[in-house]
Amino acid sequence: MTQEDYLNRGHTYYQEGNYDKAIECFEKAIELNPDFAEANGDTYYSLGNIYYVRHDFTNALLNYTSAYNISPNDVDYCKMLGMTLYLLGRKEEAKKYLESAINLESNDEMTYSIMGTIYLEKKDFKNAVTYYLKAISFDDKSVLAHSNLGLSYCHINELEKGITHLKKALKLDPKNSSAKEWLQMARVALKKREREIANYLVENDIIEVTNEYDGKNKMAFILDRIEVEGNKYYFVTLHDEDEVQTRTEDSKTTLYVMQHNSQKGFKPVTDENLILKAFTTLASKEKNEEGLSENKEEIEKKNIEFSSKLLPINEELKRYFSLHPEKLYNLHPRKFEELVADILKDFGFDVELTSATRDGGFDIYAYMKTQIGIFLTFVECKRWKPTKPVGIEVVQRLQGVQHINNAHKSMIVTTSYFSQPAILESKKHKNLMELVDYNNLKEWLERYQLNSH
Repeated sequence: MTQEDYLNRGHTYYQEGNYDKAIECFEKAIELNPDFAEANGDTYYSLGNIYYVRHDFTNALLNYTSAYNISPNDVDYCKMLGMTLYLLGRKEEAKKYLESAINLESNDEMTYSIMGTIYLEKKDFKNAVTYYLKAISFDDKSVLAHSNLGLSYCHINELEKGITHLKKALKLDPKNSSAKEWLQMARVALKKREREIANYLVENDIIEVTNEYDGKNKMAFILDRIEVEGNKYYFVTLHDEDEVQTRTEDSKTTLYVMQHNSQKGFKPVTDENLILKAFTTLASKEKNEEGLSENKEEIEKKNIEFSSKLLPINEELKRYFSLHPEKLYNLHPRKFEELVADILKDFGFDVELTSATRDGGFDIYAYMKTQIGIFLTFVECKRWKPTKPVGIEVVQRLQGVQHINNAHKSMIVTTSYFSQPAILESKKHKNLMELVDYNNLKEWLERYQLNSH
């Protein structure tokens, strides 16, 4: 057998999940022609991937290193070499290769998240913030990036931003105990800081009080805060301390708007236009934050937002495909994703399509509301030719994305069929993954044909 024969056979075994045989063929291919750099780079990389999946990071490192030595400007070689070094605890070395991947324009969220984590562990929180922000620019649904970004912001005393991202992490994963604990501590710290600011404003007579407070003990509270054009505005209420515990309709409460910037400190806002802008921004902030909680009305608002992102797939189009399913192969892949999303909506899901260019490993978020909470499914769509099977690597990749992001279930929908190794792999995760092939898809569409009568 030639080197090419061994390579082809190795890739076949790899697709089937027969890793021992794949390793044997890849190693034999390299042995036959050790100087064939182009083929051997990919072969070492494939070997590295096998060992990585098996959590044998020492052998993964050896093979990724060999691939990198052949082609040091390959972004995937750099990324996987860096990630493996990080998992082996060699974080400074990992940083070098992850930086190389970034310089080669890696658009992988995990590359930036691991870089952020390296800096977070070194207590270099500003650099951690930079990398986590970049990570969520590629995948705004990353629980890891939002959670650690929130923690990093808190460490540099930007508590409001920290709380925002920790809330986002908990929204994505309500069971994230670390984010929940950090959020609680951040809120306590913010409350303490605001009490100190309020006391400072009163004790230093920065708040201009009216005569009605003369001779009385004054107590201030920060009602809310916003940021506009680089300036922070605090909405401060001033009270007669003796009346705070026995508040009545006649109790005196005065509202002040205070501006703060790092150079000038605090000063009362008296300009009517500035006050109007501050209140307008506050109203906008409160409106936006209504969508962050998980009560019924706000979930409905979120669902409407998800629906508005979908391009129209009407009933007539679905009825047409129910009568002519073979025409599915003529659909653009993005349009196929939209069709699947619309069918899932009819099944009772609330859906959101991911970005067409950076989908984070899947195409559709599908939410199902139940009496015990929201059930999240990641859906991957493959509008492939009928002769091209969906292999085990697609199943394993989606399983990894599902696990990392704590989705309840995942689903692959294809116009093709699934290889036997892919089916066997999915069965290892019973009730956590669903495979929908061309025949299943036709059954989905039949409901529209029946509805036409």
